[in-house]
Amino acid sequence: MLRLREAAAGIAQQMETANAVASQREAILQEMARFGCGSEHGSSATFTNDRKNLFDRIFGTTSDSDFSNGQMIDSDDY
Repeated sequence: MLRLREAAAGIAQQMETANAVASQREAILQEMARFGCGSEHGSSATFTNDRKNLFDRIFGTTSDSDFSNGQMIDSDDY
């Protein structure tokens, strides 16, 4: 009988946890809808699976056209 009560208490705890998670999920979905982040509103964010380092995430990536073939550009026009 004691094991049955412990099992019931464990199930009750799991239900409370599930309800808390569902509540948090609903709050997040409401905030997403409020700010237009849902798929039906068309988000402007783009996501890729490419891994980037911290500097690329902050400043963006560079390409070969960003540089002058390794040549220093020396100009007094600053």
